[in-house]
Amino acid sequence: MLLIFFPSKIISQNFDSPFRMEFLASADTYPYEIINLGKEGFILYYESELSSSQTAKWTFAHFDTLFINKWKKNATTIRLLEPITQFVDENYIAVFFNYQGKKKPKVSNQIVLVNLKNINIEVIDIPHSESKFPKSVLARDNFLYYSLVQKDKEFFYYYNLSSKQHKAVNVLSGEDFSSREIKMNNKNPYLLGVVSTSKRNNNIYKIDLDSLGEVKSSLKIDIPSTYFINNVQSHSVGEDSLLILGNYINSSEKSITAINLSSYDEINSGVYSVLIVNDIVEKLNFYNYVNMENIYRYMTDKNVSRIKKKVGDDSKDSYSLNLRLISQDIKMFDSTVILLNEAYYAEYRTEENFSYDYYGRPFPTNRTVFDGYRYTNALICGFDLSGKLIWDNNFALNSILTYNLKARTSFFKDSTDIIMGYNQNGDIVSTIIDGNKILQAPEYLKVETISSSDFVIGNEKSELIHWYDNYFLATGYQRIRNNKKRTRGVQNTFYIIKMSYDLH
Repeated sequence: MLLIFFPSKIISQNFDSPFRMEFLASADTYPYEIINLGKEGFILYYESELSSSQTAKWTFAHFDTLFINKWKKNATTIRLLEPITQFVDENYIAVFFNYQGKKKPKVSNQIVLVNLKNINIEVIDIPHSESKFPKSVLARDNFLYYSLVQKDKEFFYYYNLSSKQHKAVNVLSGEDFSSREIKMNNKNPYLLGVVSTSKRNNNIYKIDLDSLGEVKSSLKIDIPSTYFINNVQSHSVGEDSLLILGNYINSSEKSITAINLSSYDEINSGVYSVLIVNDIVEKLNFYNYVNMENIYRYMTDKNVSRIKKKVGDDSKDSYSLNLRLISQDIKMFDSTVILLNEAYYAEYRTEENFSYDYYGRPFPTNRTVFDGYRYTNALICGFDLSGKLIWDNNFALNSILTYNLKARTSFFKDSTDIIMGYNQNGDIVSTIIDGNKILQAPEYLKVETISSSDFVIGNEKSELIHWYDNYFLATGYQRIRNNKKRTRGVQNTFYIIKMSYDLH
C-alpha cells in the first residue's frame, strides 16, 4: 500500500489547495470504498486479505480532515462478500454485505458494525437470509433494524445487540409494505414506504417503531388515484414536522408490471411533497416536470417543440416526460429543502458484421450492443418548509456514460449560491446556480497527479463527494505511467483528493 501526501495546488478559479493520497490496487480491480463522516473525516474500507479458504479480512481505516490515519480495525467475514448498502451517523457505521459466490455458504449476508464511540468492530451473521438480498439497515445503541428482499417481497427484522437475538417485524399485517427509507425521528426509528392498492395505484405509509422491535403506530397517506409513487424520502423541518419528497408517475402512463423494489427502473412524471405535522397530513403537492421553468434547457429545439405541441394547454398535468431518475438524499440548507434527481437512459449501438452462406456469398448481420447508461442532466428542486416548490434548475451531465447506476452529482450551498459538480474521467465539471438562475456556466478542471511526470492513461469510477463546509473529496482509479521512475510499468492507483471551493 502506498500512501502519499500532496500539498501543492490545482490551478482553478474554484477548487484550490488540495491534498492527494494514493493507494495501489491490482490491475483492473476496484477494492476501495469511502464512508463520508463530514468534519470527522472519512472511513476507507477494503478487503485486505484472505484469512483462510473460507474467510476474508476487511480493513476499516479512519482518516481525519488532514488525511491523518487515526485508527485501523479489521473484521473477519466469509469470503466473496460485496457491500450492498450502509448506514452512517455520528455513533455507528453499519455495512450490509451479500455473498457473491456460486457455492451456498451457511450465511449469505453479514453486517459489519463499527461503533465510532469506542472504536469497536463486530461482524453480525444474518440468519434466515438464503436467497434474500440486503435492502436497508439502521443502527442504534442497543439494536439494529434491517430488511431483506426476496423477489417482490420485503422482510423486516430486529436485532438486539445485547442479547444477540434476531426477530421478524410484522410491519403491516396482511399488506406487502415496500420500504424506501429507515430513519430516526426524535430518537425513535420509523419506516417510510408504499403499499400498492393495485398495479397502478399505491399509498405512502409512515411506520413508527420502538427500541424493542415492535410497531408503535402507522400513518397512512392517501395518494390520489391519478398518481403512482415511485420513491419516498423525508427530512425533519421542525420539532413535530416532517417533509416527505419523492418522484411519481401519472397512473395513466404507468406500465402494468410487477412492483419493482428499486425505483431506478421506473419512469417518472414529476416530484411530490407531503407535509406532516403531529402525524397529521397538512399538505400534499404534485409538480409535473413538464411545467418546470428550466426542464427544457438541455433539449434540442426539435424535441422542445414536439413536447409542447403534444402537451398543449390543457393536458400538462396528465402528460409525462417519462424520465428515468436516480434520486439523491434530500438536504436542508437554512429554510430550503433540496431534492436532486439525475436523469439517464440506456444507450445501445448497432454492430454490423458479414456472414457467409453455404455458397460463400457474404450477407450483412447486425446486433445490438449495450453501451451503458447515458446520464443527461441533474434536475434540482428547492422547496420551502411547507413543501411548496419555489425554484427548479438544471445541470447537463451528458458526458457521463457508465455501466454502474449511482448518483454522480455533488452539491453544497454557501450563504447564497449552490455549487454543483461531478467527476468524470478525471475531469471535475462544476457550475454555480442561485435558484432558477445560472451564475456560472460549466467549468472543467483536470485532476492533477502526484508528479508532473505522471502520465494518466485511464480513469475509472471517478466520483466527487461533498465532504463538509466548502470541501469536496474527488476519488477514483487511474492507470498511471511514469517513465522517470525505476518501475516504468503502469500502476493502477486509487486516489483521494481534498479540494476546497472558494467563490471569487
